[in-house]
Amino acid sequence: MTTITVLTTFHQEGLDVYGQRFLDSFAKNIDKCIKLLVYAEDCTPINPDPDQITILDAVQALPKLVAFKEKWGDVPKANGIPPDDIKARRPRDWHKEFKWDAVRFANKTYAVYDAVTRSKDWCVWMDADTYVHSPWTYDDFVKQLPNNAWITYVGRGKGSQTWPECGFYGLNLNHPVCHEFLKEFERVYEDADNGIFQMEEWHDSYVFGTILNKMKADFPTVLDYSENIYNNTANVDCYYIKTPATLASSPAQNCELNAIFHDAILEFAEAELWRTANQPDRMNNALTRGYEYLGKYNQNPATGVIGEGIPFDYSSSNALIDPIYPNYPVG
Repeated sequence: MTTITVLTTFHQEGLDVYGQRFLDSFAKNIDKCIKLLVYAEDCTPINPDPDQITILDAVQALPKLVAFKEKWGDVPKANGIPPDDIKARRPRDWHKEFKWDAVRFANKTYAVYDAVTRSKDWCVWMDADTYVHSPWTYDDFVKQLPNNAWITYVGRGKGSQTWPECGFYGLNLNHPVCHEFLKEFERVYEDADNGIFQMEEWHDSYVFGTILNKMKADFPTVLDYSENIYNNTANVDCYYIKTPATLASSPAQNCELNAIFHDAILEFAEAELWRTANQPDRMNNALTRGYEYLGKYNQNPATGVIGEGIPFDYSSSNALIDPIYPNYPVG
């Protein structure tokens, strides 16, 4: 019988918002043969089933995590503020702090490094904001973990170049390639200057995906749960406030809203999503970024004509940093 150990981690806010709900739903609906390791970050969850769930103090159980935070806790680049070369190269998204917050996401990676030493056969990460809404038998679970795969994960669809969705992934501890993956996964954090900080981003999903993609090229026996998700087409009814132009009819047809405004619109859309999720701090952060874009638009002399559909140069990754119309007259 294949042994399956699940792990997760959360802090006090996570415990209050979703963590306790996850523990309760896991104990209620997951087969008792499947055990759960919880790395509690300065919080004390209620254990609904001590026979199935083991709760560990993350500070005591993860000395390497403590050392990592002591070394990098006050270093801006490890806490969401990327260095200047990335700011210059990524003007559209360098402000998205999670992409460069190595300290925040290290809780997850170091919990994984420890959990695999306490596990046999399969070690499975599950985000603590998961809710197990229906019973899952042992057979249901083990079907997701084929023995021929050295790792399982949720990608973004076949051919995607972005990082995986690391809310659920399985590590086959009986496979030697998995151990090579784990060795490299830990090395890039333990030797961060020559590891994660040499990458384009250093949140855990990007780091995980970078190592996975390199190893997958030589060892392709993986299971990507998303591989066929986006291959199926569906009929969708679309309704428009205004009938869109037939873009194929003429190359001169352009969207009436110039693409330069898309960044601001995305920030305001993100703010609205955070509002519906009752996350006021994140909502306000997105609103602030959106208003900053509006301020830049109002200060740029080209803005007065952008809304009229005049195309602008997209050779730069941020058209507001490089003048759109360098010689455009003002006044």
